[in-house]
Amino acid sequence: MILVTGGAGYIGSHCVMALIEKGIEVAVFDNLSIGHIETIEILKKYGKVKFYQGDLNKFDDINKVFKENKIDAVFHFAAFSQVQESVINPT
Repeated sequence: MILVTGGAGYIGSHCVMALIEKGIEVAVFDNLSIGHIETIEILKKYGKVKFYQGDLNKFDDINKVFKENKIDAVFHFAAFSQVQESVINPT
C-alpha cells in the first residue's frame, strides 16, 4: 500500500489515480483544508482507496495510518500552497 498525503487535492488526487490504474492500493491522508471529500469518493469508484482525515502536525493522526496499514512508500503532497497564506503568515 502507498500513502499519499494531500491526496484529496489536485496534484495528490492525480497521483492516486495513477496508482489506482496500476492496481496499487492507496491510503490517502488529508486535512481537507484545500482538498475535497468529493474527490475521494470519486477515486474510490476506480480502485481500493482508504481515506484518513487528519493533521500532519498531530502525531496520533498520522500514526494511526501506519498502525492500520503496511505502508511501502509515501508520496507527500500535503502543503499550504496558496500564495496569500504565505503573505499573511510568512513564518
